[in-house]
Amino acid sequence: MNKKTVTALKILTIIFFILMLLSFSSANDDKDNVFVKKIVSIQEDGCVNITEDFNYTLRLHPNIYRNIQLDDNQEISNISIETPGFYNNYNISNTSNGVQIHVSLYSDAEKTKPVVNQSANVIYHYKKTRAITMYNDVAEFKYDAWDMDSGVVRMTTYIQLPKNHENVEFWTNPSYYVSSNIWITHNTLQTRFRSIEANKTAQQILIIPKSQFNTTINANVVNIDAKNSIEDNQEKYEDNLNYNYMVTYITCVLSIILLLTPLGIYYKYNRQPKTSNNKIIQKIPYNDSPLFINNIIHGNGNYVTIDGFYATVVDLVDKKYIEFIDDTTFKINNKESHLLDYEIDILNFFINQKNKNQVIIDKIDEVSFNKFISKWMKKSYESIYRNKMDFFQNTSQKLYKIYSIITSIYVIGALYYVLSLQPDVPTINWAFRATIILIPVIILTAVLSYKVPRQWTNYGIKYYNNWKNFELYLTDYNLIKQYPPDMNQINKYIIYSIALGDIRTFNRNMELYFKYNTMENIEYGKYIKLYSILSSKFKNI
Repeated sequence: MNKKTVTALKILTIIFFILMLLSFSSANDDKDNVFVKKIVSIQEDGCVNITEDFNYTLRLHPNIYRNIQLDDNQEISNISIETPGFYNNYNISNTSNGVQIHVSLYSDAEKTKPVVNQSANVIYHYKKTRAITMYNDVAEFKYDAWDMDSGVVRMTTYIQLPKNHENVEFWTNPSYYVSSNIWITHNTLQTRFRSIEANKTAQQILIIPKSQFNTTINANVVNIDAKNSIEDNQEKYEDNLNYNYMVTYITCVLSIILLLTPLGIYYKYNRQPKTSNNKIIQKIPYNDSPLFINNIIHGNGNYVTIDGFYATVVDLVDKKYIEFIDDTTFKINNKESHLLDYEIDILNFFINQKNKNQVIIDKIDEVSFNKFISKWMKKSYESIYRNKMDFFQNTSQKLYKIYSIITSIYVIGALYYVLSLQPDVPTINWAFRATIILIPVIILTAVLSYKVPRQWTNYGIKYYNNWKNFELYLTDYNLIKQYPPDMNQINKYIIYSIALGDIRTFNRNMELYFKYNTMENIEYGKYIKLYSILSSKFKNI
């Protein structure tokens, strides 16, 4: 995994935590409900008188719509509107599930100057009948404290009973919206709410002794005992609420773990080995083919380079399969025993380029060579792949693939399950964001399962470090001066320095060494010249 990949994973992690800190906003361009106060007065005859004081921040126009939902058989009457400090027009219309009140505010008596970009209070008064359900044992009152498509910053409700709160039970669903519940008088329950998001609901439920009512004419009458059932239903509701909290917390934790898992895989399996510089290696560490060294060290096991081709050609010269007649002309010796396929391919290419049993480098067709080298690099890489099993293992690739599959299943299942949870809890949003951010991570790890480098084995790390230390020797004149190379193997030094991509530095060091030691090596010069001719001829590859 390269630095860009690691950076991408870190950025995704940062984005995740930013998303976890952000709330879903529900801005309304028309108005904001800042503060709301509601007084709900339950009468002895079963009617409910309601006063709702909305503090609006009007923005683009003076129009306000208040939708009051009514359950079956419920009726609403005595509707009136107050707008302290402002003039108003309002009209009332029936909807499929209740009543809509449309209020327009003006700052002048002529109602020509609409109220915009300022705060205003609108007070609604109305009476509900059949809002109380009378059972054989108790009376039940359900009140939708908030059921609007906009949010509210702060809300307080006051529910007034006909008599007192003795033997009265009450709940607010969901309870997490409640800041406080308190009886401020013998018959008045004050409930303070935290901010409520748009399209969320808050319902208050009270069980009231039937003795507080003197008639059932304005109530719904149901001829069953219901107290135990109401209490059981509320207990189940709270259990479901706690369960949904637990599920969303677990989802958040699992999503965070899954988000960090690719980084854990990287740090455990994909970091490149550190080169040990503690010992100097001036002798060739291993007697492996130059192409293999080019792939393992110069190409990190992922590819071969053009230097691998140059090194293989020079190695064929050193093994007498190619014999030079002069600087740019050579012939092929017809003995292919002990050659590997990729070496035979090179000889066959040169044979196809020969003229009168000779190959002239300057006359090699570049188009043909370009086609050949592209295929040769791929084929030669594949031919040495099986020889690298002791050096690499594919653990990280397998883990990334498994991760992407498991996480995909998890994301689909988690999103479906979390978004279907009822009743709603605030942590659903957290769980949703924690899960949705995994989608780009899944895509990234699916790509990494094919692109990421394999993990080095312990033997591979040792092998790699030995060659890297040898490479340091080749490129450091002081080390060459202190520990001169074995001149009987100088050709091998040249071949491996070509394979490692360090021939120019090594040659510069050796020229200094020969100069100051008044030495000359004819074979050395011939091999260096061969490399120069090859690299000059095919420099655009």
